[in-house]
Amino acid sequence: MKTYLNGKNGFYAELTKYLTSKGCDLFLVQAEYQRPETNDQPADFKGIDIALEFNSNEAPILLCSFMPKNYFLKKKEFSTKFHALMGKARTGFIDTISEPEVFYNKYLELIDSKKEEDILAVELNRAKEYEKVMSFIQHSVLGRIPDCKDQRAFEHINKARGIGVTGTDEEVFKTILDFKWDSKDAKFVGKYFPGVFCDLEGTLFIGNEINPKLLNELEKISSTKPITLWTAGDIEEYQKKLISKGILWKLVSKTDFFGAEVEIAYDDLSYENFHSKFGVKVRKFNQVNGIFNEELKLRLEFLHFLLLPSGVPDVLINPKFSSILNMLIELKEIRDYVMKMENEKDEDQYNQKLIVIRDFLIN
Repeated sequence: MKTYLNGKNGFYAELTKYLTSKGCDLFLVQAEYQRPETNDQPADFKGIDIALEFNSNEAPILLCSFMPKNYFLKKKEFSTKFHALMGKARTGFIDTISEPEVFYNKYLELIDSKKEEDILAVELNRAKEYEKVMSFIQHSVLGRIPDCKDQRAFEHINKARGIGVTGTDEEVFKTILDFKWDSKDAKFVGKYFPGVFCDLEGTLFIGNEINPKLLNELEKISSTKPITLWTAGDIEEYQKKLISKGILWKLVSKTDFFGAEVEIAYDDLSYENFHSKFGVKVRKFNQVNGIFNEELKLRLEFLHFLLLPSGVPDVLINPKFSSILNMLIELKEIRDYVMKMENEKDEDQYNQKLIVIRDFLIN
């Protein structure tokens, strides 16, 4: 077990001793960690950067902090790299003010986690860091160093190689000079991103209201797959809107994904219109209106069966209606109506029960 915690006494000593006794093999990092012999401040949260360097395939990564998780997701200066860290497989977050047993249970949860790595979150953080470092290198070179043969150029060329720039000295130096801040051109062309990508306006948002059924579906999927929200609209305005609703999945612009391919998408457009407009390939496309129209169609068919002479017995044994019956189990009154309708002799009583069920299913 490797730990990066401020202080080795008191609670942290007790915690480390307890986890070691349990045979835990993990990277335990405090977000507020201050590296020795540096000017790090707790509010710099350098622990996030340290945790990003670890390979979660070697051991789970557990980040702890005195700040709540939402703090990092809402803060622009931390959100991208926090999403990247939490997007790693077998990586989690815990409140520092937790009992050692809670830390251990979180460790066990990460060991058994089946959640896929969020490749896009990692790529977005890499791109952001690339832009940040390249901008600094370029600023140091422009107007000061004429070409790659200048002795002073070697330091900057090596820094550029350190963030992934390849080629000869001359090619790397040209890349530095040609770099454009926040360039979005062809950013993800030819790349494939697994996970779920959900549109906002007309899909997750209907006007100013959240689509509760779709939100619930996304929350279930998020236990195994990364979720990305995307829009062709104003990112900053939508970000405020999402935060106000307590929705903190990462948000990106659809236009950055021209020429890319994603695994699953939810949108109110048809796939033909979506692909024509944004140039993004999708392996499994879900037109949201289509999904909920199919559900409505099934509910209407359920009602139609109830109108038939043998309708009630049929709906109780027909497997295609199992999802509706499972939903009704949670609402005993409605469920009882369906059960009683089989023996209901009074037509008016039968119709009254039918109206109650209809209103529940359609609304």
